[in-house]
Amino acid sequence: MTRREMLRLGGSSLLLASLSSQSSLAMTKLDPSAPRRLFFSDADLPLIRANARTPLLRDLYQSWATAPIDELSDALTQFEASQEMVRDLMKVLYAIEHQASVYLVEPTDALKESLLSGIERLMACPHWDYFRDGGTDVLGIQRASFATVRMLYAREVLSDHISPEFDQRLLAAIAEKGCLPCYRTVEDMDHPETVKGWDFDENHTAFYDLTMERWPEILGANNLRAAPTGALGLGALALQGHDPRADHWLATAVASTERFFKLLSADGSYFEGLSYLDYSLRTTLPFIDAHRRLVGDVDWLGKINFDGMLDFIMTMQMGRTPTGDPDIVNFSDARRNVFPGSMSLIGEYTGNPVAGFAAQHAGHPFWFYDILWYQPDAPSATPPPALLNHRNDFNWIICRSGWEADDAVLAFKSGGPANHEHADRNHITFKVH
Repeated sequence: MTRREMLRLGGSSLLLASLSSQSSLAMTKLDPSAPRRLFFSDADLPLIRANARTPLLRDLYQSWATAPIDELSDALTQFEASQEMVRDLMKVLYAIEHQASVYLVEPTDALKESLLSGIERLMACPHWDYFRDGGTDVLGIQRASFATVRMLYAREVLSDHISPEFDQRLLAAIAEKGCLPCYRTVEDMDHPETVKGWDFDENHTAFYDLTMERWPEILGANNLRAAPTGALGLGALALQGHDPRADHWLATAVASTERFFKLLSADGSYFEGLSYLDYSLRTTLPFIDAHRRLVGDVDWLGKINFDGMLDFIMTMQMGRTPTGDPDIVNFSDARRNVFPGSMSLIGEYTGNPVAGFAAQHAGHPFWFYDILWYQPDAPSATPPPALLNHRNDFNWIICRSGWEADDAVLAFKSGGPANHEHADRNHITFKVH
């Protein structure tokens, strides 16, 4: 039996427990009936509910709260008919995220029934992703990872209304349709030489016309490693005591997160640009935050330069867009700024008041983590004068007259090539007013 075959069997057996010393060290004896909060505690609810009414987040929250109650059911009906996962499944997952967040702030029976029905229908779907290896093995890159996290979040929000039987079926779906595909993906990234051949399923073959021969290697060295890794880690934490694979999956997620963090430079800069750092934060931070609270055997704060990351984020700011949103220095196809919840959480980790400033002045609210993590009263300080003229580890040079919307920003990208890079290296970007 090859190592590849053994690892594949590990998706459905206890065999992997003997394959990794790291896995055996992670084994824990847990009471499966004990609640494990991945996202929030009861003590967090007053802040979460207050956050929904803050000037920064209230428009986002109101857009969720005023959406039709049938939004989730209608999205599921469309997806069940089309089986199209690129857009239609995402509508379902966004609706679950939004309705769960509104229920957390303003619970109603109508929202509860909508979510329970929506979860039931999504559990009935045969798989949650359109990537395949060898034509048959379901992989989990963006859709299965996104679905795993939203199902876990909805489970936690509705915990008082989920029966043991329903919960058992939900965890089984999360394990088989979420964690197992994500685990396969991380294993393929770690061992691309054993991959049988990545491709799309038959419903999505026309989505891109390209070869995926090097995708496991390429995606394993950019922001898309973070998505299956973070979801696998959160799912493994929820499944400990319920599924014999959970400890190995957790060890795999820990190792993969550590591997991803090595993609950041020593000064906290990220080679793919700010949008892709943001994507990585919202797929990685939920896992490491839950892991710190529930396990606590990894010094996550020592593995990454969070203070330097804040410097990178602030040096990449570029005033405001015509619509008033915070704009960024965009050296590629990086368009979105950071979400304020991540800035608040990093501020909590580091005590750095620049995080409070970043949440207020660079934060672009969009995710349920903003409602959960935002700290409107956190200390806030303008970035230090040394960041007005900054050269990072990638030889990106950004100079500015200040941090207000009308200040001038001059940006120059040199250095080596990077994923998502366009034809903009050694060009100058200038913006004022």
